[in-house]
Amino acid sequence: MSRGPIELVEYFLIQKRDHVVNFFQKQDGDSKIESIPKYFVFDYGIHANDPLLSMMEAHLDYLSPHISNWSSALAILGNPANYPNESLIILGDVLDDFCRVADLKTARLDWYTERSLLLGVYGSAGIVWSNESS
Repeated sequence: MSRGPIELVEYFLIQKRDHVVNFFQKQDGDSKIESIPKYFVFDYGIHANDPLLSMMEAHLDYLSPHISNWSSALAILGNPANYPNESLIILGDVLDDFCRVADLKTARLDWYTERSLLLGVYGSAGIVWSNESS
């Protein structure tokens, strides 16, 4: 670990993305994200028929065992001394996954706006969720 704790956080983010994407891929190894696992059910008792919401929930669910340390990981990611790092590339890949399951096409003029909104929703949900005390 030549760059310190940032490498551990980046490794965790890569593992999280790989774990979630593997749940959404076909068994034959096709790179398209196909179906939603049946166990993705919201805590509110509503079955998630929306693949985008299910994928966001899967990302947050992967963090559950590490929630007590997630704010520290975010602090490491946000530390200017750790830039440049791979986390922005990893986040871009996660956003690409979200766009793929939401069927957002790059040919549309508002694609960047929608992608930014997805980032805002995902980031906000992660921050609120990590500060939840119940």
